[in-house]
Amino acid sequence: MLRGLLITSGNDAAIALAEGLAGTEESFATLMARRARELGMVRSTFTNPWGRGDAGQKVTPRDMARLAVHVINAYPQFYKYFGEREFTWNNIRQLNRNPFSE
Repeated sequence: MLRGLLITSGNDAAIALAEGLAGTEESFATLMARRARELGMVRSTFTNPWGRGDAGQKVTPRDMARLAVHVINAYPQFYKYFGEREFTWNNIRQLNRNPFSE
């Protein structure tokens, strides 16, 4: 599921993970916002786990850079997934939607 979230930007994976961790998307967004503040992401606001076009959801490039540095330093074992160009799950080829992975 993590590969689906990271490689193909899977909204369904984001929702499933959020509901599994916090019960609801809204509860997860609250946790996400709290953790973002702890990391120093002071200009971003999260209202859902997958970036849905919600007027209340705002992120800044600086805050995303801060998050990226944290993920790279705290979870180096997962860093490899961000650069994967594709993977196959259940005989379905999934392509990376990130143009920087090429």
